[in-house]
Amino acid sequence: MFIIGSPRNYAQALPMQCVNGAWEVDELFAGTGNVFAAGAFKFVQNGTFNGPNWGDLRPADGIADPGGDENDIVVPNPGTYTVRFDDRTLRYTLTRKPSRCAQPSMSLRGSFNGWGKQDMFCVGQGQWAAIAMFIGPNEQYKLDALGDWSTNFGDDNGDGIADPSGANIAAPGAGRYLVTFDEGSLRYALRFISPACSRPTTFIRSSNNGWQAVAMECENGHYAINLDAGSGAEYKFDAFGDWSLNWGDDNGDLRADQNGANIRLSGVHHVHFYNDARYAYDTHQ
Repeated sequence: MFIIGSPRNYAQALPMQCVNGAWEVDELFAGTGNVFAAGAFKFVQNGTFNGPNWGDLRPADGIADPGGDENDIVVPNPGTYTVRFDDRTLRYTLTRKPSRCAQPSMSLRGSFNGWGKQDMFCVGQGQWAAIAMFIGPNEQYKLDALGDWSTNFGDDNGDGIADPSGANIAAPGAGRYLVTFDEGSLRYALRFISPACSRPTTFIRSSNNGWQAVAMECENGHYAINLDAGSGAEYKFDAFGDWSLNWGDDNGDLRADQNGANIRLSGVHHVHFYNDARYAYDTHQ
């Protein structure tokens, strides 16, 4: 038995072990997007979706359901979890491991976010984690404990051990990466998750929420979000959340036009917005 999910971009299955009559594995969930909250996964028998697999139909009840789409099991809060699954009763549990960090906070700051602050999450004993999106090929970053640069970490010799007030750390290349940092040993590590998007942010605005800007999540190199348009709603894409660069569609050809007309939709959909301003939606009525 395996789990496969958003922490590894649904590309790498994590094997489970049989422990006291049930399958068990530990996994770190550090995402914060709108599509899957902190992260999501399914159980797969053979390590791929070609064989038997299980999610949990909404509303989730802790009993896995076979097959299906849009029924991923969702972890609501970042952390390291023990995932346990009884393949006879199909009951599963998610147990978040205790987390305690000495620093009150930790941020990722770098060229990828204008040296602003991206919160990291305490996900274990002295363990911090976050998912960073490096857009360019030569991004740099540092770790900042208090958000004011008074206690920050770089790396003077590129050995994977952070140095207080050290040199900027070079990102390994464009992409979305899981960044982890051990505040005790000062060891940091990165794991590639998925391709980066071409823009640091993209939002969706719709008439059914008063046209408020809702952040979309970078998903395999393009932005995506689940949208419940109910019996009918209009929406547009907004690059920065301030309408300064937005897209609609003037002729319904699924290629967005800058400052274009509102797009109309009804029902529940997984909406995609691509780098070349194409858009699409999967229907989940």
